[in-house]
Amino acid sequence: MFCITGKINALDILKEVFGAIVTTPEIKKEYGKPLPEWVIIQPANQVLNLKFQKHVDEGEASAISLASEISCDFIILDDIAARKLAQKLGLPIKGTIGVLLTAKQLGVIPFFSPYLKLIQQTNFRLSPQLAQQF
Repeated sequence: MFCITGKINALDILKEVFGAIVTTPEIKKEYGKPLPEWVIIQPANQVLNLKFQKHVDEGEASAISLASEISCDFIILDDIAARKLAQKLGLPIKGTIGVLLTAKQLGVIPFFSPYLKLIQQTNFRLSPQLAQQF
């Protein structure tokens, strides 16, 4: 999520929609750039993290572990395998597209389509059928 929103200069949208985001040191490391001060870094349960790494990469495993431990409205995931694992665990899920749609519904962004076009210029995998729905 940080990678894509960072690439399209939309990190501030996350703050406007959520106020704060809780993430893990592993996600911070994957992002590779400083995160804004409103992003809370919290380590996840390492036993769960290692268990989930059998199915998804380290960053997603840590995010799913943390979401399993804390009370959250939802976990933001785009990776299909990570979404399936989170769904199996009963975690509420949103993807980057869902976050941007929420931002549009809340009036944080005036239009959704410019962000969709920017996302399509990145390495984000979005099916043409899904893109046509917007």
